[in-house]
Amino acid sequence: MTDIKRYSEGQDKKEKIIGAALEIFSQKLFHQVAMSEVAAASGVGKGTIYLYFDSKEALFREVIKYSYNAYYESLQDCLAAGNSAREKLKKVIDMQNEFMQTQKKFVYMLAEEKLISSLILEEEAFQCQQEIIDLVGRVIEEGIKQGEFRSMNPVLAAKIFMGAVAALWYSAYVYESKEDLCQNSVDEIMSIVYNGFCADEVVSGGH
Repeated sequence: MTDIKRYSEGQDKKEKIIGAALEIFSQKLFHQVAMSEVAAASGVGKGTIYLYFDSKEALFREVIKYSYNAYYESLQDCLAAGNSAREKLKKVIDMQNEFMQTQKKFVYMLAEEKLISSLILEEEAFQCQQEIIDLVGRVIEEGIKQGEFRSMNPVLAAKIFMGAVAALWYSAYVYESKEDLCQNSVDEIMSIVYNGFCADEVVSGGH
């Protein structure tokens, strides 16, 4: 996975800095955060932070990469668990829910931080998202080859599927409407994904 690194046990200090930064960036906007705050929260000197990160922008980039890496690995495990392409995609919905619960700070940070679409993170965010889409796209392509799905553009399908799943759980947690979403079963959500909005007679008629 290009440019998204997993840290070794020997880099505990760096991980502590990243963890503290994630906590603080989830509570304040980028321009409100001081490196001295991160240093105090991580239990290291301010100068130590600059041994690992030469600027606040560099630290913020690393926080994003580290968090996206956690998501990517969860997605990898999820997509490796199902037998069919359809089962694999179904598991993504549960995985998304679990990730939102365990990585709330990352989710809230992205909800509040407008710099995610600025020049500071534009390239990194695009790269991370593209790797996620490529991973899901390969599963959809596998489903097409196996006859589970109709012929379609697997990359476009992956973007639509992941966008819908992410939006559902994002709304549920950020806007605290989780109870409303959980009233709908995973099977019902997947039925909408697979069958779309068309009535059965319209689908069977090829319109």
